[in-house]
Amino acid sequence: MENENSTQSRTRQGSILKQTQMGTYRQIFYHIVFGTKHREPTINENNEAELYKYI
Repeated sequence: MENENSTQSRTRQGSILKQTQMGTYRQIFYHIVFGTKHREPTINENNEAELYKYI
């Protein structure tokens, strides 16, 4: 019984090689770092709490 995630192929010598196929699941993580010009504070205290909910 052959595993559905593997395939078999023959070499020139006739021996069988098992090759595992890659899965389709991918996971990408982004790490974004940014700053303001001259590191000036641009978030005022009135909006700070609302903005930090999304960070």
